[in-house]
Amino acid sequence: MKMICILSLFLISSPLLFGADAWDDKVMNLMPKYKAPFTDNFASTLSGYCHVSTATKHKMEGIVSEFDIPLEGFETKKMSVRFLLHTVNNVPVKSPLMIFIPGAFMPNTSDQADQMLKDFSARGYHVLVLNNPWSPKYIKQKPFHYPGSFMPEAQSIFAQVQTFYHDYFIPQYDDFFNGSVNVTGISYGAFMSASLAALDAESSTPIINGKTTLISPPYHLPVTLARLDSFLIRYTRNNLNDINYFLNYKNYCRHEKDGKIAGSDLLRARQVISYFGFKYLLAEALGTYDDVWKRRRILQKKWYSIKYFLWLKHLTFNGHLTKFAPEVLEMMTRPEAQIYNWIARAQNAGKTVRVFAANDDFLNDPNVWSEVPDALIVEDGGHYGFRSLPWMQEFFDAAF
Repeated sequence: MKMICILSLFLISSPLLFGADAWDDKVMNLMPKYKAPFTDNFASTLSGYCHVSTATKHKMEGIVSEFDIPLEGFETKKMSVRFLLHTVNNVPVKSPLMIFIPGAFMPNTSDQADQMLKDFSARGYHVLVLNNPWSPKYIKQKPFHYPGSFMPEAQSIFAQVQTFYHDYFIPQYDDFFNGSVNVTGISYGAFMSASLAALDAESSTPIINGKTTLISPPYHLPVTLARLDSFLIRYTRNNLNDINYFLNYKNYCRHEKDGKIAGSDLLRARQVISYFGFKYLLAEALGTYDDVWKRRRILQKKWYSIKYFLWLKHLTFNGHLTKFAPEVLEMMTRPEAQIYNWIARAQNAGKTVRVFAANDDFLNDPNVWSEVPDALIVEDGGHYGFRSLPWMQEFFDAAF
């Protein structure tokens, strides 16, 4: 018999697991009001997607431009960046700078990027948005490193920020800059943000003097890839129909809105997140790299191609990298594959790096943040599942 669960039974007051000195009293006083969307981590994550269109009521308060900056390590020798110059009544005002790196596979023009442009500009920031290294937009610039090569990706992010700041931002907008440079990243963008904080702190021309905020980051990349692969194998191999996944997503969101979630919806959440959140986007990223370099090692998507669907069915992060880029897996044996390596380096240099995440984030093993200074961890919330909660806007008001 199918059991129907009332939505309110899943809603709980999620206790704070670990506090942090880098979060001021306004944030800490807000934490008792936090309620996780669900006790189920995939349900929390997918619910965040369901409500993403209403996650913020803010509008972009500034002038937005997108342009290319020179960048070594790519055959095109360039990379696009997106910049919002904060204005009040259409007049530029003296403001701090926020550098934002979106989650895996997300370009600087994604919905996530747009939301952060709105949220940070509404709070008085100029905003620089970079492409995530896993995004097709980044990969189309023909990097000399394979997707997932986090060490050269980190150097690329650092180089982009340095070039933008010294060659574009200061020469053109110094009169509208109050001197504070901050960083925020989400998911793999948070991992890149941690590396940026460390590389900047150790450089001869450091510019980050504010706070670096890491939201829902992976803790140890090899563990994260292994966990994701287990989901791809378990939840996506028996269904590769995009339309079916889309309908499952819509049905889940409708049931959640109605206040009733069935056991079958919890399975749908796992399937939809595993496919649309990871396998589909992984295939797109790898296909883009293969296409721009004309490797022709990855089958291109064709609805009538049995070979393509067999490739997609068995696609995993580790399986693909083992076959086509073993150097990436070798790189992940280095200490830098653990985010705390980067956090500690930045903090040891006197920089403020802080983490906000849920203990049940499926990217990580439970309790991995317990020994990390300045980690603010709630029990439930999944992977960035709190993104669309009204509480999150209060959190941003207090934190930024």
